[in-house]
Amino acid sequence: MTEPLFPKLLGIQKHREVVERPQTSLEKLLEIEVEITKRYAAEVQGKGIWDLKPYYEMLAKELQERTAQLPYTARDLEDLVHTKINSSYNDSRQIALGLLTGALLDILTQRNRRKGKETVVKVNGNDGKFSYLFAYARNADSIDVENFEGNNICLYLGSFGGEVKKALAKNIKGNNTLAYAGSYKGSVGSIEARSIKGDLTLVNTGSNKGSVKAITAHDITGDWTLADAGRNKGSVKSITAHDITGDYTLEFAGRNKGSVKSITAHDITGDYTLANAGINKGSVKAITAHDITGNWTLWCAGSNGSVGSIKYKNLRGKEVLSGAVAKSKICEDEK
Repeated sequence: MTEPLFPKLLGIQKHREVVERPQTSLEKLLEIEVEITKRYAAEVQGKGIWDLKPYYEMLAKELQERTAQLPYTARDLEDLVHTKINSSYNDSRQIALGLLTGALLDILTQRNRRKGKETVVKVNGNDGKFSYLFAYARNADSIDVENFEGNNICLYLGSFGGEVKKALAKNIKGNNTLAYAGSYKGSVGSIEARSIKGDLTLVNTGSNKGSVKAITAHDITGDWTLADAGRNKGSVKSITAHDITGDYTLEFAGRNKGSVKSITAHDITGDYTLANAGINKGSVKAITAHDITGNWTLWCAGSNGSVGSIKYKNLRGKEVLSGAVAKSKICEDEK
């Protein structure tokens, strides 16, 4: 038999005939992410967190079109987040990346709900950095974010007409964690913030005609935790806050025609805890406060508004309950 003149070329030809491996859903998502975040970084540059809504909506609309034929899963989304932890992106592109994760979560949740499926997403950052993670995500069934460093994580979660059933943020270092969750006609079932170091945790939750059923905050270090919860015609059914160090915890809760059904606050150190709660035609039906150290606790609560009952014990500091107005005040300190 005659030997082929170019045996190596035959090997090359056979190699070329091998079908290339198709891209995975994650690889396609990462390809889309690089392109979109690069463009939107210029759009969001210099914008404050309250100015990002129109850019999120534009990004989400484009992303929905780009992923219409891409059947990605919760695992793909989790893997994308893990791939982008400690990203070298500048501030503007990091904002765009965070908005993209929020949009991907929202799109996936809506797809699954149409199929009668729940979307459960859990990510552990192992103390890595990821500011704006899942920011502005309007819909989610269960979202669990743990061990991250970064600001504005889960900002506006379940807001602007969205619905989130359950959210947990744990071991986060950064400001504005879960800020404005369930606000602006959005709703959240339950929210838990645990072991957070940063200011403005859970600020404005359930505000501006939004609603939250249950909020739990514990082991928080920072100012303004849960301040303004349920304000401006918003509503919160129950708040439990304990083991918190920082000023202004729960200040202004339920103010300005807002409503909070019950607040239980204990083991808190800081000034102005529960000050101005339920003022300006707002409402807080029941407050239980004990073991709080700081000045001006419950200062002016219920002024020009409504507070049903205040049960208190071991409140230490100046001007405690000064100017507070309530239908009943029950001191439970031992005689």
